[in-house]
Amino acid sequence: MSKRVVVCVAMTLMSTGAGWGQTDDWRELIERGQSLEKAADYAGALASYEKAAQASERGAANDPRRLISWNSVATMYDALGQFPDAERSYRRALIAAEKSRGKESPEYPVVLASLGSLYIEMGQTSRGETMLRESLAIQETSPARDEARLAMGRVCLAEALLATGRYREPEKLLSAALAVWEKHRDAWREQGIILNNLGVVELYQKRYVDAQRLLDRSLLLLERGLPSDHPMLVRVLSNQATVFSRTGRRREAVEKLRRAIEIVDHHLGAEHPVNGVLLRNYAALLRESGDKASARKAEARSAELLKQSALRNGEGMVVDISAFPRK
Repeated sequence: MSKRVVVCVAMTLMSTGAGWGQTDDWRELIERGQSLEKAADYAGALASYEKAAQASERGAANDPRRLISWNSVATMYDALGQFPDAERSYRRALIAAEKSRGKESPEYPVVLASLGSLYIEMGQTSRGETMLRESLAIQETSPARDEARLAMGRVCLAEALLATGRYREPEKLLSAALAVWEKHRDAWREQGIILNNLGVVELYQKRYVDAQRLLDRSLLLLERGLPSDHPMLVRVLSNQATVFSRTGRRREAVEKLRRAIEIVDHHLGAEHPVNGVLLRNYAALLRESGDKASARKAEARSAELLKQSALRNGEGMVVDISAFPRK
């Protein structure tokens, strides 16, 4: 889930519904879904968004509510680790975006970037990178160019490149995106995500002091605006654990991973594929600490979760750029 910037267009297009009748329950369903999503109740948000999508299908083919609904549905499937369902929903959102305002609209490249990022996570890196670059190209040449949206697109591409082991281009993309979002005083979420990814860039270059500094700033920003057990924190906690592991601070690494695992168990479910990656890293720490019995148990659970994820989601595995190096 949520190691990517997922750009939701619902708020952007909400104003287009000003003329809809009071008897239309679509807006209520979307707002309920947004409230549940903010509370990290992704299953509940998905149920509300799916009802909104059904309601939107009663409108015209170019009704923008279809785009908003299907993008929201896709985002929740993505967060829950149900990638084939997320892919189908993003494609429905793409079709809706094209019918609503065309491929040159501000919304189409945003959904395209989300789909491209999903393919990266599914292991289809070439396909995903192509979509992300296409999304950026559309935004860069658009007469209605929006620097904030463009910055988000750069973050998506940077995360994709990091997932394939590259860091030079991502560092440039992320630095440019951060410069944009630092102008927005309330953009703590976007800044936190970018700082996390810049921390990963430093990790790749074994500059651990700089990596820890960036990751600490990221966590501080995100914790100011999110509950202490919000799933968005999992990514940063995992990366912090990597820094501590590589600098010999095993106890602190274990604490970070335990917190991350508890968050996933509580909000996403113990069967979520992200748990497979976290448990794999946790097992490596336990083995290094000499607790071989617990390590074997965590390794077996990790292997089973990742196997089940592969069976559910087809070829390719969840990519985690913070995974500890194999011995």
